[in-house]
Amino acid sequence: MNKKILEKLDLVLEDLKMLKAGTWKPDDESCDASISNIEDVISELTISFRPLESDIKNNIEWLYTTTEDEVQCIGIENLESILQEYINESFSISLE
Repeated sequence: MNKKILEKLDLVLEDLKMLKAGTWKPDDESCDASISNIEDVISELTISFRPLESDIKNNIEWLYTTTEDEVQCIGIENLESILQEYINESFSISLE
């Protein structure tokens, strides 16, 4: 996940912990900053998934079943590669 997103989530989490503990008495400016951080995270997540969706769609293939039905498929290797690029972690989803 994007470092900027994690930093903003950490800020909001810290605000909520302080609010629960009673150590934070937020004013309008503080509340607006927390709201802005949450809005930024939502925006960043929305934007960051669009290229992922596009990459997956670009790797879809049409295949025919034995009954001549046409189905959409994506190779496991292609999907792994795409997901690894976005998650920045190596993993395997194949059955091997």
